[in-house]
Amino acid sequence: MQCQICLENYNIANRIPRNLNCGHTYCDKCLKKIGYGHEVECPKCRKKSRNNLPICYAIYDKLFIENISDSDNNCKVNKIN
Repeated sequence: MQCQICLENYNIANRIPRNLNCGHTYCDKCLKKIGYGHEVECPKCRKKSRNNLPICYAIYDKLFIENISDSDNNCKVNKIN
């Protein structure tokens, strides 16, 4: 899934999905550029949201699980003799 402002994929490091009060979701990196920390105006519907925007856990949890799955695929299993 990707942010509709920058068109980059969300991730759990620096493109964390944040919910605006209107229900739209964008990455925190883009929201910081347009005023996150103060009052943010949604680029889509223009409704205003205050700071302390919550993480969109519906997306974040999926990213977290995918991240764990990728890590598991890179693990090497040592056989015990």
